[in-house]
Amino acid sequence: VERSREAVKLLVSQESPQHALLAEGWKAQVVIEIASNMQSKLPAAWQGEAKGQLGKATKKTPLSEVLLKEIDCMHATLTNVHQDLITLLQATQDGRTPDGACKELLDGLFDARTPAAWKAVSWDIPMLGEWL
Repeated sequence: VERSREAVKLLVSQESPQHALLAEGWKAQVVIEIASNMQSKLPAAWQGEAKGQLGKATKKTPLSEVLLKEIDCMHATLTNVHQDLITLLQATQDGRTPDGACKELLDGLFDARTPAAWKAVSWDIPMLGEWL
């Protein structure tokens, strides 16, 4: 991945429209590989079974409240990441140029930064490797 980043930076620095198109295509291929790999390793989202079991099994205590909030956060994060990766993969595989949030996600994954949309529903950790 590091060599791919260096190659993209070199191509972009060449100032040629052809080089810029080639660099964007290469960047998209690297991100498709990263996103596909991430998606295959993510656990499936659940329908609240853990939250329901915790709520029934224990009386309301400060610890159970914290656990319920963490479960909600994890569920929102998994749902968000799954949906964003699906959207990004569809956009890049259809040959469309990603824009807006999809472009931000593509750039974030390529640069190993945690996308802002993911940090908004989970933990504020800037580097993707640490966030995962």
